[in-house]
Amino acid sequence: MHSSFNRRLAAIGESRTLALSQKAQRLKESGVRVFDLTAGELSFDPPADLRRAVARAAQQGHYTPIAGDADVREMVARAESQKRNRTFGAEQVVLTAGAKQALAVALQTLLNEGDEVIVPTPSWVSYESQVLLCGGVPKFVPLDPDTFDLNVRALAQQVTKKTKVIILNSPHNPTGSIFSSRALKSLASLARTRKLWVISDDIYESLADEKPVPHISTYLKEGVVLVNGFSKSHAVTGWRIGYLVADTDFIPGCTTIMSHTSGNVSSLSQAAAREALRRPSPASYVRALARRRRIATELISQDSRLLYIKPRAGFYLFVDVSAVTKDTTALCDTLLAQAGVALVPGEAFHAPGFVRISCAADEKQVREGITQFIQHIHTL
Repeated sequence: MHSSFNRRLAAIGESRTLALSQKAQRLKESGVRVFDLTAGELSFDPPADLRRAVARAAQQGHYTPIAGDADVREMVARAESQKRNRTFGAEQVVLTAGAKQALAVALQTLLNEGDEVIVPTPSWVSYESQVLLCGGVPKFVPLDPDTFDLNVRALAQQVTKKTKVIILNSPHNPTGSIFSSRALKSLASLARTRKLWVISDDIYESLADEKPVPHISTYLKEGVVLVNGFSKSHAVTGWRIGYLVADTDFIPGCTTIMSHTSGNVSSLSQAAAREALRRPSPASYVRALARRRRIATELISQDSRLLYIKPRAGFYLFVDVSAVTKDTTALCDTLLAQAGVALVPGEAFHAPGFVRISCAADEKQVREGITQFIQHIHTL
């Protein structure tokens, strides 16, 4: 790293999940047979009505308001109001280039140098890096090892005078767990008492087997930033369309940041969001993912050394391979080189001894990739 560059860059690296997915893609392009079980994107095509909406919108090419078109923000506000049993207005919504930008903008709006952010682990790879880029200090608190539920008692012990934010992700990446109402209620009490902000990353909510999913906003009415998007729910990861919903006085900070960085989200993506908000995530997606997760768990169960907690949402299976090896980075490197199977090592999620298997690939890839993984494990 050049000495004149931002020194914070030295503390982070490229997203491990995206880097591994791109490495698998390069191997495929070179003719190597690869079972890519890294990516957090559905194998389905975008719904036809969304594709038609984008094609119509392509006839225009003008700026929109920084926060997004008013009608789309109003639709998001109505959808979130219905889900959360409270009232949001369009003025509380900002459309972003994916949920990842919503998270980044929220943290930039909140954090000053040295502010602490509590991140339950295992955790999605970008939370830590986004906090560091803002000059914040991530503090990692393990989930309950038996359930992958929030451990609020352990979390409370890490709160200091410098703690400002807690990041939640339920349904959870990488474990597929859903945080319990009991834990969320307890966390809300802690947040109120200690005057903490909560950022709730809800990107996998539409892919839960059972609804409604317990949510922090049921118990905490102020100081909550909701983050969501359409990448997972409508198979449009490349279109980059997400949003955040927050208290009215939170929004100007977000739009100020975006006015000097990205400006408005692509008008084409906003057209897709407008159409997506008129209909829920296709139920066929949820059924297909549940089937793929079932296939994955049945295959993994063939080796008694491999342990997992049954996922309840999304498309990940988080497997404890510590009885075989605790160095899952080395394991995943060997798997890719020798068996053509691309998985994400637990070290990427602050969980050594685990691997994350994505069941978002098509069913044949999931079945054959995990079969190859099991065969390789049997040799160890």
